[in-house]
Amino acid sequence: EPLAANVLKLTLQDRFDMGDARDLGHYALTSATDPLFGSPVAPDTVGIRTYVGDFSDSGPVPQLVFEIFLVFPESMTPDAGYTLTVDSIADLSGNEFNEPFDHGFTYTETTSVNGTVKANQVGYLPEGPKYGYLGNYLGDAGMMDIAPTTFVVRDASDDQAVFTGAPILRGDDSVLSGEEVYSCDFAALTTPGTYYLHAPGLGRSHDFVIGKGAYTKAARTAARGLYYQRCGTALAPPAADPRWAHA
Repeated sequence: EPLAANVLKLTLQDRFDMGDARDLGHYALTSATDPLFGSPVAPDTVGIRTYVGDFSDSGPVPQLVFEIFLVFPESMTPDAGYTLTVDSIADLSGNEFNEPFDHGFTYTETTSVNGTVKANQVGYLPEGPKYGYLGNYLGDAGMMDIAPTTFVVRDASDDQAVFTGAPILRGDDSVLSGEEVYSCDFAALTTPGTYYLHAPGLGRSHDFVIGKGAYTKAARTAARGLYYQRCGTALAPPAADPRWAHA
């Protein structure tokens, strides 16, 4: 999964030998259409992250997620095709791949969400403040090094640009997100609609809405959640869903 034009994330199902995974020679990125990757290009940095992603349905057994981050010295070109080759990564028993793993993909910035570009998924009020944020964390490789110069708000229906601005560096958040954070202020965009935030070289956000009713569903859901937790009193329609009503 691309996290930026020069960063790829690999997600593995099983534990692996971290020392072996850090061998830069195990990885190569090539392209038949991008001359920068006409010959195999190896990453110059490898980051590793392991965390608990979920718990088993059968009990409190943590389900671990294993991620490898590859930072390349060159940047990919939007809409060009690439192949990532991983010749092998040993598991904890020393077992390696039977054959190299090849993954072909097209690098796109406006079709898939990668977590680098963030917006308020609930939405924004037309006359209210509107901020998006840029940044990502590469495990033990630290903050993803970014230097964005432009952000674009695009109409989700046709990808057309409706607002353009310059990101502002907010600082290094080493305590919470582990990211170098840039903010994108698009408060001047007040036209109701469904949009997404695009940062060239980094990717796009989830869709979001701008509208007077942007927070209605979230407010109603929160209020109903508190209402259903009331004790010692009847929960009756229409305030309560008939499925959960009681005397």
